[in-house]
Amino acid sequence: DVAAGDLATTLGVSPTTVIQVQSIDDLSIPGSLGDNVEAAIDRALVERPDLLRQVAEIRTASARVKEAHAAFYPSLELSFVPGAQRQIGVEQLFPRTHRDGFTGGLAFSLKWNLLDGGARKNRLANERANLRAAEAQLSVTRDQIANETWAAYSNAKTAFQQRQAARALLEAASQSYASALEAYKYGVRSFLDVTA
Repeated sequence: DVAAGDLATTLGVSPTTVIQVQSIDDLSIPGSLGDNVEAAIDRALVERPDLLRQVAEIRTASARVKEAHAAFYPSLELSFVPGAQRQIGVEQLFPRTHRDGFTGGLAFSLKWNLLDGGARKNRLANERANLRAAEAQLSVTRDQIANETWAAYSNAKTAFQQRQAARALLEAASQSYASALEAYKYGVRSFLDVTA
């Protein structure tokens, strides 16, 4: 009852809630593992959100390296400001006049920072180091996922082999018991031989 109450509390429901649990006899156990270990590792690598997050971090770090590298080149800015102009003139002796025109401005600006005390170089080196660190972390995570998958696959495979061995042992024990019981019935063996 305490375990059921703890489970209900963990699930966030009232401890008096009855939780239906499937009987272990209703569960079917497969005869073997479907995939080989390489397919299981590949599937694990594709389905892990932490690995996908680290791939996104590498893309971000790579973009930052490109941005830091672009700081070594000049930048060209172009600005254009269009404007309409309308003038109307009125004088007493002359007819009314007007003039429409299109005015605007176009400006080019070239900026090239030649001397910055090594700030661009240091920023580029820092961003490259961040990229290498993100790639190394991704490699560590991939290795960890592969190791976890390998261990789980190996444990499952061992469990299947232990189950097969247990079935064979049970069959051998049943045959041995049946033989000892039959020998007891014929008076060849004692009761201690049957129960041992």
